[in-house]
Amino acid sequence: MTEVGKQVLEFRTNSGPRRDSAFKELIRNFQDMAVGVAYSMLGDFHTAEDIAQESFLTAYVQIDQLENSDAFPGWFRQIVVHKCGRLLRNSQRFSETSQGLESISQQGRSPETKVVDKERADLVQSAIAALPENERLVINLFYLTGYSINQIAAMLDVSISAVKKRLQRAREHLKDRMINMTADALQYHKPSQNRSFSDDLMSMIQASQNGDLTQIVTLLERNPELSKAKIERLGNLEFQHRGAAPLHYAAWCGNIEAAQLLLDYGADIDMIDDTHDSSPAGWAGENGQDELFHFLVSKGAKVTAGQMAAFGSLDGLRRMIKEDSSLVNAGTGDVIDQWSPLWEAAFWRRKDSTEFLLKEGADANARTRTRQTPILGAVQGGSFEISRLLVESGAKVSARFEDGRTALHEAARVGSKAIVELLLSEDIGLEVVNNTGKTALHFAAWARSREVVEVLLAHKAKTTAKDQNNRTPLDMALLENEDMSNERKSKGPNPEIVSMLKEAARS
Repeated sequence: MTEVGKQVLEFRTNSGPRRDSAFKELIRNFQDMAVGVAYSMLGDFHTAEDIAQESFLTAYVQIDQLENSDAFPGWFRQIVVHKCGRLLRNSQRFSETSQGLESISQQGRSPETKVVDKERADLVQSAIAALPENERLVINLFYLTGYSINQIAAMLDVSISAVKKRLQRAREHLKDRMINMTADALQYHKPSQNRSFSDDLMSMIQASQNGDLTQIVTLLERNPELSKAKIERLGNLEFQHRGAAPLHYAAWCGNIEAAQLLLDYGADIDMIDDTHDSSPAGWAGENGQDELFHFLVSKGAKVTAGQMAAFGSLDGLRRMIKEDSSLVNAGTGDVIDQWSPLWEAAFWRRKDSTEFLLKEGADANARTRTRQTPILGAVQGGSFEISRLLVESGAKVSARFEDGRTALHEAARVGSKAIVELLLSEDIGLEVVNNTGKTALHFAAWARSREVVEVLLAHKAKTTAKDQNNRTPLDMALLENEDMSNERKSKGPNPEIVSMLKEAARS
């Protein structure tokens, strides 16, 4: 096993200080490489350092996906490349704000020296940017990271001769004088020249894990830019996200004081996380932090009509609809506003918002980007009153989820006898199956919902129905169901349900 492999293994197999120490070593060994790769793609050192930090955070969380510890260099490089590619695709402003090598420290320099430095920085940046991509990457890795040709070859998974040729061609393109200027400029920006790169990163990881607001304040006072950085959710917090900013975490925890502090330091109140496309206000709402949600709205946070319908005030929703009546049926295809206001109100059990939206002409059968209709949201939310209201407003109970489940399947899964009876009164197909061949009785038996099983059997649900794995509802009742996504988990079969199904099968 290589030395890097041993470091990775040390990180993966330990906890506490030893785990943190091992990861610090990985950061110190690969921080220059990360910045070098990112700079070769982006041409901006500040952004390259941000990408490097995000990449280390991703590696910290996703390390278990790495099958071979020795393969860490190539695996980590792909993380950096992926993040750079996403930034280049998604940020039209990047090229407008890029400052490149102009960021060389100017403290203590005369005005004349500053002018010379800027001219030199512009010249170096232009020269490097003009290189072909493969030469640009090699020249950055060689001078910025200090890696040997052998190490670069292993990292890029190419031959040593290929690296030598690319390096030679790059040197020829840059010429002798430019090579010296490039080496000086790149060496100046090596993150390993400043240990705070790795130390601040590890401190932020630990503070995020522990919810240590005092430590977060300390980090912000030292580096206000951390308030804008996207980080990873770590530790034992219930709602796990990656690619979120500190303000997302403060919002999720309902910490108004921390949120205000982050905003004071320049946090983007509308920043969207990379995993679920949600803003801090969205995080606050989804975790029931109503006060924090309203606080962010009062500070100017942009929220969708769906978010206002789900988490905000009815007056706020009224104002939004009055200003733009088209918002009543918004959210059926937009990347961010992917849930319609009516679906949001139904799912989050907001009867007042549901009634208002229906009165304003919301389509009870409009599908969201994920093909869900409001009745499916209401059933998932477990609200009988809203489900009935939607049915009375013309909602089609035959609507399906992407996996083929109907509202009846979902009602059986969540164990709502009242909603099941409501849907059955609408002549919903009792024996309709989802994409894996399961009926509502399969789901009720698996969910250990005795009342729902009883209702379905009373309506003559077939106990002999078999799914694509040849399993009957009785088979489902006998299975362990610890992976069911509902609150009625059981370690074993429910004797009453098993008895009911066996009796029904005999009759």
